[in-house]
Amino acid sequence: MEYVKEKLPIITWTFVFVCLCCFSYFYLFESDKIYYTQIDNTKLEVLNSNNSMRFKYTLVMYDKNGYSKKIDFKASRKLREDSFLEVKYYNLSGVNSWREVDYDVMPNKVKKKYK
Repeated sequence: MEYVKEKLPIITWTFVFVCLCCFSYFYLFESDKIYYTQIDNTKLEVLNSNNSMRFKYTLVMYDKNGYSKKIDFKASRKLREDSFLEVKYYNLSGVNSWREVDYDVMPNKVKKKYK
């Protein structure tokens, strides 16, 4: 029984460490969040670079609960003015992908922001 009592703190801290590592990995790499925004080409910055991502947008985006966040993302072309986007955002890498959506597809709390 003495042996188990001596090892209990090590076992406990090892368990806590593994749990924290798993949570951190999920939060940083696996958890994505969907945001919605409307294209405003006045917020467009043209980059002087040789790669394909020549346009940078900085837009206010809303999640399904209506909370806002200012997010930057790059595009290879100028996007259609006033179109709506669904953006997949990761905490660590930022915007992973986006696609154009209809106004009717967006959550109601987001629609209220664009009336």
